[in-house]
Amino acid sequence: MSDLLILLENRGFSPRKTSTNHGGEFCSPCPVCGDGGKGAESNRFHVWPYRESSGKGAGRFWCRQCGLSGDTIAFLQKVDGMTFQSACAELGIPLDHPVALHNSRYASTPVPPRSNSLWAPKTYTDPSPLWMDKASALLADCQSRLLATPEAMAWLSQRGISADVARTYSLGYNLSSQGKDRYRPRESWGLPEKHHGNKAKRLWIPRGWVIAAFNPAKNLIQLRVRRLDEDVQAFASNIKYLPLDGSSMATMVLHPEAEVFVVVECGFDAILLAGLLGGKVGAITTWNSAARPDVYAHNLLSRSSLILGALDYDAAGDGEQAWWGKQYRQYRRLAALPGSAKDPGDAAKAGVDLKSWIVAGLPRGLQIKLGLASGARKQAPPQSQPAPLPAESAAQNEPPPVFELELTGGKVVYVTNDPDQWDLLAAQGKPVFSQNELERLQSSLPGLDPEERATAIMRAIESKEVFGGYILRGRQPQAV
Repeated sequence: MSDLLILLENRGFSPRKTSTNHGGEFCSPCPVCGDGGKGAESNRFHVWPYRESSGKGAGRFWCRQCGLSGDTIAFLQKVDGMTFQSACAELGIPLDHPVALHNSRYASTPVPPRSNSLWAPKTYTDPSPLWMDKASALLADCQSRLLATPEAMAWLSQRGISADVARTYSLGYNLSSQGKDRYRPRESWGLPEKHHGNKAKRLWIPRGWVIAAFNPAKNLIQLRVRRLDEDVQAFASNIKYLPLDGSSMATMVLHPEAEVFVVVECGFDAILLAGLLGGKVGAITTWNSAARPDVYAHNLLSRSSLILGALDYDAAGDGEQAWWGKQYRQYRRLAALPGSAKDPGDAAKAGVDLKSWIVAGLPRGLQIKLGLASGARKQAPPQSQPAPLPAESAAQNEPPPVFELELTGGKVVYVTNDPDQWDLLAAQGKPVFSQNELERLQSSLPGLDPEERATAIMRAIESKEVFGGYILRGRQPQAV
C-alpha cells in the first residue's frame, strides 16, 4: 500500500515537512488546483501521511484553497478519477464485502475531463535497491515454480502463452511451501512499517501468476500477482491483480525498440501479442482503461510509426478512444475481436488467430517492412545528389531513375516517376513521391509561412511511411 507522500512523489511533487503534527505534516502544491503562482514553494496542499484514518485508506490530506480532502483512497478517486473499487485494488486494500463498494463516505466529486493540452505524462521513481534485490530473488523462485507447476502452465497455455514465451517475459508463479500466500516482514524489503491496531502488518504476496516489469536499464521495478479465481472469490474480491507493495507504478513496456506498439489493459495480453509477433511489435500495458502512459512510454509512443489500440472491447475501453486518437496522430483502434471477445486473452481461449488480427491492422507497407508479409525487397538505387527528374527518359524508353533525398534530421524520402519503382518502395513502407505528387503537394500549401509549410510536408511524409497511398489533388496520402 502506498502512502500519500509516495502518491504525490509519483506525480512529480516534492512535499516538504513543515511540522511534526500527527506524526509529520507535509506541504506541496495541490495536484488539482495547482500552486497559486508560487511554484514548488506553494504550501496550500497539506498531507499527514501517518495520521489515523477512520476508513480503509491511510493518512489524510487537505487543500486549503479548493477544499479537496480525504485519505489515500480519496486521493486516487479525486485526483486520478478512479472508482472506489479500482482505488482499493491499486492500493492493495482488500474489500471483505460487496457493500463496501457502495460506501457513501467515498463518493467522489465529479472530476472534469482533462483536455489533452493540460495532460502531462508522469514520472515514477524506481523502488529502493533493497526492494529490487528482494523482488529479483522472489521472481527467480517464482519462475522455477511456474515451470514445475503443470496446472499453472496449463492456465497460461489456455491464454495462448507457451512455456518459451513465459520464460522470455519472466513470468512466474507464487505460492508458499504449503501451497498458500506468502508473507514477509516489510522492513526486510525496505518498506515502511504498517500497523493494524497494535500488530505490525506484513508484506502480502498472494499465490498466483507473477508478472514482472523492468525499467529501461532492465532493472526489476514492478511485480504484479494475478490471484487465483478461487482466492478472489473467497477474499478481497476487488483485487484480481495485486501490485506488490513497493512496486513502481511505471507503465509496463515490452520491446521499447519497436516502431509499432499495441496498447492493451492487461500484462498477459501484452506478453501474448508480443510473443506471437516475435517482438516485431512492441506492447504497452495500462492496467486499466483510464490509465495514461508515463513519460518513458509517452516518448516511445510519440516517436512510433503506428499505435494499435487494443484496450478492452467494452464500454470503458471504447470510451477512451477519443483521448488516444487526439493525443497520438498515429493511433488507430484495432478491429473488434472475432466472436465479440472482450480482450486478446479471451480471444485466445476461443481459438482466434490473434497474429493475423494484428497483422491485418497494419498497412501493407509496414507488414512487409516488419517481415510479417511477403513482398519484393529490391533496394532503390541510392543517389548522392538530388537532381530534377528528366522528362526525356520516357521518350528514350529508359526507366526513370529513383532519387534518394536525405532531409534535415536524417529522414530519407524517395522520388521517382517509374510506377513499378513507386509501387515497390511504397510496399516497403518507404515515403515515396512522384513528380505529380510533389507538384500537387506544393500547390496545396500556398500562403503558409516556412515553419507551417515544413510541418505540413513532414506530416505528408510521415503519413506516407505509415499508410502509403498516392496524393490526389494536394490531399494527404490515401490509405491503401
